[in-house]
Amino acid sequence: MPVLKSDNIAVDYSDDGSGPPVILVHGGGGGNRQWRRLIDDLKNRYRLLAINLRGIGDSSPLSPGETQSLDDQAILVHTLAESIDGPISLVGHSFGGNIAMKAALSIETRVKKLILIDPNPFHLLGQQHKDEANAEITAVRDHFVDHFEQKNWDAAGLVFVDYWFGSGTWAGMDEKQHMGWQRNLPTIHDAWPALFNETTPIEAWGNLAGRMVIITAVDTPLSIKAIRDVLLENLPGVRQAEIPEGGHMAAVFRPDLVNPLIAGFLDD
Repeated sequence: MPVLKSDNIAVDYSDDGSGPPVILVHGGGGGNRQWRRLIDDLKNRYRLLAINLRGIGDSSPLSPGETQSLDDQAILVHTLAESIDGPISLVGHSFGGNIAMKAALSIETRVKKLILIDPNPFHLLGQQHKDEANAEITAVRDHFVDHFEQKNWDAAGLVFVDYWFGSGTWAGMDEKQHMGWQRNLPTIHDAWPALFNETTPIEAWGNLAGRMVIITAVDTPLSIKAIRDVLLENLPGVRQAEIPEGGHMAAVFRPDLVNPLIAGFLDD
């Protein structure tokens, strides 16, 4: 895969297809391989550039001990966008949706579509007084961080995986899968400050509302549904689509439901 280097930042990404450019931003704890099916579906008419976030592949890692911010990740999207001419669409899932939202503010006039699958800008829950949802996701964070810092790897993995994938998922995994998730725990741990310490107000995305689409599943967690509601309530012009199942990880496990919606909004 190509690696773009600019101002001491390395952006590892894949580059497939031809046509209007679309930057794809994967969810936390994963990599750009999550977009393989979408790339296959769209590469006949779009140029798909799927980045790896910091520390994934050959993208620049964070400095040891550095507290992560959304800007630290959004700069990767901004840097890649600066290397491309013309309008750009952004597609982001989960943490990647949050990063895409942040990056869109720095390239606002060039954003053609901003398509968000279960985005998680949790700082907005407190700003908009979504108290129940805010309490739920704050408890998940606190339990995860407590287990991680006590080096209770299985407990930390269970808290994270069962919240986002569904209750009982961790118990249904084999040892190899547990080990794979445990390798991702530091990346997940380092992302929590970026999710909660952001201060950008909801009004900042006002000019992007007419280009923004939110895709969620009926069975996605309360915290994500509350984020969706915050965006719809405060940003007139935002469109939404809901799939009947798939949960938070529908972009990965139900591309048959999610990808046609992404394609439709890009084509619109």
